[in-house]
Amino acid sequence: MARYLITCRSNPAAPLPTDPEEYSKFLERVWAGFDDFIKRGIIKDIGFFLDGHWDGYVIVEGEGADMLEGNVTFFPYWLTETREIVSYEKTKEISRALVKARMEATKEQR
Repeated sequence: MARYLITCRSNPAAPLPTDPEEYSKFLERVWAGFDDFIKRGIIKDIGFFLDGHWDGYVIVEGEGADMLEGNVTFFPYWLTETREIVSYEKTKEISRALVKARMEATKEQR
């Protein structure tokens, strides 16, 4: 199962409600959406930046279709950038194998 880092920016073209009652309803719907993804085990971590614009990040585990569902669920209020994450341990494993292969190839060329 893949892990993804999704960074989210509030979309100025989709302004948030200014009426306090409507804003409260909006927040409850958004939090319910996040809670659903957390309950389903898709969202592993979520947080917001201190910019006051509801910009933030989400760490997600799943398939590409899960990422699409999440991104579409919160559009148009957030614009997202999704990047697949390779773990530190897997990165070390791959890097060591590549360096070893290069060293072997260098020895064979001598």
